[in-house]
Amino acid sequence: MKPAGNKRGFALTLSRDYIRQTSRLSAEEKLNWLEEANEFINKTLSSNKRKTWMKYPR
Repeated sequence: MKPAGNKRGFALTLSRDYIRQTSRLSAEEKLNWLEEANEFINKTLSSNKRKTWMKYPR
């Protein structure tokens, strides 16, 4: 994974190898990864940024 040279946001380029590796994770491993990612976001994201995100759900 590497960040794109984009000044308006953030994008990732994923290798085929990385996609293959992550597709082999069990449902439990995927949920654990998702929980860890959510914890990280909650610890690092400012309340103002979170409010902005919540205005535009995907």
